[in-house]
Amino acid sequence: GNQLQTPKQNFRVEDSAQAWQKLANNKLAFYWYAGGDGFGRGLFERAVEAMGYLEKDTGVTVERPIQIWIYGNRADFFRALGPGARDWTGGRAHPEYGIILINVDAGALEWGKAATAHELTHIIIHERIRGPLGSISMPQWMDEGLAVYYETVPNKLDAQFSGPLKRAVDSNALLSLRSISGNFPSNGNDASLAYGEGFSVVDFIVRQYGAGKLAQLLQAFKAGGDYDDIFMEVLKVDTDGLENLWRKDIGAPPREVAPRVKLAPS
Repeated sequence: GNQLQTPKQNFRVEDSAQAWQKLANNKLAFYWYAGGDGFGRGLFERAVEAMGYLEKDTGVTVERPIQIWIYGNRADFFRALGPGARDWTGGRAHPEYGIILINVDAGALEWGKAATAHELTHIIIHERIRGPLGSISMPQWMDEGLAVYYETVPNKLDAQFSGPLKRAVDSNALLSLRSISGNFPSNGNDASLAYGEGFSVVDFIVRQYGAGKLAQLLQAFKAGGDYDDIFMEVLKVDTDGLENLWRKDIGAPPREVAPRVKLAPS
């Protein structure tokens, strides 16, 4: 029945199957094993640039070093992810540990730069709005939309997402924002559309309301609460109202919305 309590200790696990190369500064440790020095340095420099841009834009100061691990082989990457990863997954961020895993082929430097900025955005945005219990609550379309929005400077939607978005607008087949506020679709085509919609709505918010309102939204999500209440507080519209304003902006017909009844607790 005796008990012994010991201080917390860090336990570090590394993938020792790869011959990792490393570049680092006081805020970022970057690892890769496929591709030469130019490949690794190109991704590292893009990460440093993106970090500075995000810190300035969001007001976050990165206080603990972020680790980025670049896998040059898809099989290696999925072994590192573990079971349950979707076949279209190209990167994964673990904000609770400050760790990012990305699959970047040595011949896909430009794609890798965008993917690196994308996953880094997740880490920094989550740091910005993480609550006192370490949890984060915001619509998935906004979380991913922000990550896609900050992939490039100036902000531009990649063809893999802009194509599905245009086709959905033309055929009136957009996904409702409520349907992608939780998990994204498992189907690759629908997932690409969800990413495209997320970018487009974030871009609309910045253009229509200004970057200051976006910062207010992040602060409101940090405090927590119902998504509709937060949008109403900051933008004066709920999720459905925001969706129809965005639809009008991109030339899509409005979506008919049934009245929503908010029940009071009994």
